[in-house]
Parts: sequence; C-alpha cells; structure tokens
Amino acid sequence: MGKRLVLIIAMFFSGCGLFSPRENFEIPDPNVNSQPFSFESILDSIGEKFEKNGYEDVFIDSLIYQDMNSGVFSKKDLVSHLQQVQLEYKSMVVTWYKGEILSKKADTLILTNVNYKIDLNSGAENAIYTGRSDFTFAKNNQWQIVKWVDYPSLAEKSIFSPLR
Repeated sequence: MGKRLVLIIAMFFSGCGLFSPRENFEIPDPNVNSQPFSFESILDSIGEKFEKNGYEDVFIDSLIYQDMNSGVFSKKDLVSHLQQVQLEYKSMVVTWYKGEILSKKADTLILTNVNYKIDLNSGAENAIYTGRSDFTFAKNNQWQIVKWVDYPSLAEKSIFSPLR
C-alpha cells in the first residue's frame, strides 16, 4: 500500500509540470527599476534610499550633470549615454564610497567627495576609472538626484560624460 501511494504521488507530481524545465524566461528590462551604476549605494551609505532605482526615478527631469572636463548635460543626454555604456559593458562594476554630508534637510541633501571606481571588466582592457562626485538630492515623495558634478581623476572626459 505504501509503495503504491508513493508511486501515485510521484506520477502526480511528474505530470503537473513542477519538475519540468521552464520554456520561457522573463527578460529583464534595463530601463525599469534596474541599472548597473549602483546609484542606490550612494544613499545607502548614509541611511537613506531611493524608492525605485530606474534612471527615470533616480534623476529628476531637470537634472544638471556636469563633467568638469567636458561640460554640462541634461537628463536626456545623460540617461541615453548611461544606457549605451550599460549595453557596451555588460560586466561593468561601479563602486561608490561614502562621501561627506555638506547639508541635510527634510527635502534636500548635499553630498560631496563621493569617490567612485568603475571596473569595466571588458576582457583584455579591464579598464578602471576613478574620480569623485558631488551630488544634490531633492525629496518629493522619493529622493532624486537634482545636480551631479563629476571630477574624473584623469584629465580626460568621465565615462559618465555623454561626450565620451
């Protein structure tokens, strides 16, 4: 009786698809709530967080991004460039190091000297970029980056720069 019950249960589970391999996998959308630049770790280091991590959520529409070696850019230019870099360097790792809180109010936060390291993990190149950034955040339901001033370590344009 016991062997028969085990056999019936095994047949039941083998036919229900529980042990069958999946045929279709959901492909993640890189524009929705996901990005490899780890912007969330900037706020995590001071006990704050973004509610959502997609580019449209992290950057305010009127964002000002300034690379000290190449100029000032809009959110549209920056996001387009970041998406391109994301596609080109799929194994890229970006690490942000805790900066200094210059000012913190209920709806405004200014962080300075936030150091970063970018390892492109691009095979033979294995390029590493470093620098520091200053960020101004505003909170209207969630924290968003309002202004980002980038100081790449080398005299060339930052990897974040749309002119790169």
